[in-house]
Amino acid sequence: MVPNERVRVVVAANQSNANAKVDAMAAGVQAARHDLLLFCDDDVRLDRRHFARLLAQAGGDVGLVSAAAVGTAPENLWGEVELWFMNG
Repeated sequence: MVPNERVRVVVAANQSNANAKVDAMAAGVQAARHDLLLFCDDDVRLDRRHFARLLAQAGGDVGLVSAAAVGTAPENLWGEVELWFMNG
């Protein structure tokens, strides 16, 4: 990232879907400044060489967005367990 480039934080404040990841992705799409979007789950490692090839094929005007879901307010034990995995 260029040192002088601004970093924006977009929060998916409204839960419109039962899946928080979908809400985070939708907020990222709405805030996107580019036509081409690449989504990757936050627990997946993408090989650097593969990513570099994708960037080279896309051209010079590429932005990077990271969207991660953060769970809050579990309603029961299983909700707590899910948050342990999601937020851990």
